[in-house]
Amino acid sequence: MTFHMIKPPKLMPGATIAVVAPGGSIDPVQLTRGISALESLGYKVIVGEHVYKAKGYLAGQDSERLNDLNQAIQDRDVQAIFCARGGYGSMRLLQGVDYKAFASRAKIFVGFSDITALLHAFYHRSKVITFHGPVLKNFQDPDDPNLKALVQIITGEAQWRMELDQARVLRPGKVEGKVLGGNLSMITSLVGTPYFPSLEGCILFIEDTNEPLYRIDRMLMSLRFKGSLAKVNGIMAGEFHSCGNNNEVDSLLLELTRDLNIPIISGAPFGHGKRNLPFPIGMPAVLDTERMIVRSECPVR
Repeated sequence: MTFHMIKPPKLMPGATIAVVAPGGSIDPVQLTRGISALESLGYKVIVGEHVYKAKGYLAGQDSERLNDLNQAIQDRDVQAIFCARGGYGSMRLLQGVDYKAFASRAKIFVGFSDITALLHAFYHRSKVITFHGPVLKNFQDPDDPNLKALVQIITGEAQWRMELDQARVLRPGKVEGKVLGGNLSMITSLVGTPYFPSLEGCILFIEDTNEPLYRIDRMLMSLRFKGSLAKVNGIMAGEFHSCGNNNEVDSLLLELTRDLNIPIISGAPFGHGKRNLPFPIGMPAVLDTERMIVRSECPVR
């Protein structure tokens, strides 16, 4: 497989990590714990000027959140940008992001949930591989397995792979494709816009939280009507946290892809639950339901 992509430089020991809040506001106590977890691993952490602000459900004004993000992108001393939390608000920034600087100064960018919008906008507009993974709100312990898995990947210690031994095979198969996906609500909202790549030929990762089954149905139907589901090579569903019965979600996935001859895995270890292992947005990968693994080469250089 050949894709046009830019791998960010691997995170070096003692590197500087910038923390930004593109979406919702965060509890300062949770942020402090997250910063301490990163510092205990030997990294220098700098916090955006407006990260502690709050404006309703947003972490300050759009201009303030955007300023912190662009400053982190443009700062030559910053090697990685981690998001404080998800919430909502990232898509309000998409028109003002400095994609040109991000392409020329490729750096690690990590987040999930609402941050799904920025992960794909950076990949689509700058061609830089980004990382769907835990946010600082989740970094309450430096020994957290999700944080350890993320650090292992972005430091270039190993090729990327996600073991699927606890997942459910809804439809078997082996396929290749670039890795795209994340929060289903954000994907559905952004597919077809200038800030989201085509899903053609991808392995689509999806997850969500606090969405009743009928809303998941509606979002998947929207992707069907747009022709997006018919273009994917395979689907991996993570945890649909507080979205009802797993069997109902699985049945819905099978029903709405009944005419597609593609492998589908459900219950993969990512999303809003306890397991939120990282995956690289834009990397070519192989999904193999017989070996119960999805894998790719190292996503950093």
